[in-house]
Amino acid sequence: MGYYRPRRTRSGWSARGAVPWSIVRSMQFYELVGTVLAAAGRWRVLPMPRGVLQPVACADAAKVIADVAEGAALKRCFTVAGPEVRELRDLARTWREVTGHRAVLIPMAVPGTVGRALRSGALTAPQPDARGTTGFADWLRSVPG
Repeated sequence: MGYYRPRRTRSGWSARGAVPWSIVRSMQFYELVGTVLAAAGRWRVLPMPRGVLQPVACADAAKVIADVAEGAALKRCFTVAGPEVRELRDLARTWREVTGHRAVLIPMAVPGTVGRALRSGALTAPQPDARGTTGFADWLRSVPG
């Protein structure tokens, strides 16, 4: 996907450089998922494609980033992911249950490269270097208002 291409290029520059380095990559944040669902929920619909994510709480990712930053350079990319691989529609159902919103879940087709990536699990990390400990429902319950 075009969004990720420049990131990969910059990672390659670090790997070829003389300066010791560590790169922490994170899966999508719960904060992004929650914001998208809340925005769609204002219209009382949740158009959700088929696909899976392994989102993580920003606080969990920040702890991993701090731990990596305090340590010796790893000279590699380090991946942090959430504790759960979740279907997008299931995340939307959980959001409705925890927040009490009554938005209607509407299946949405996403064709092409993006759709295939979502469906194939390309936005998950089957063996991340670190896993967050906060589940999506628990994170939702902790968010004010």
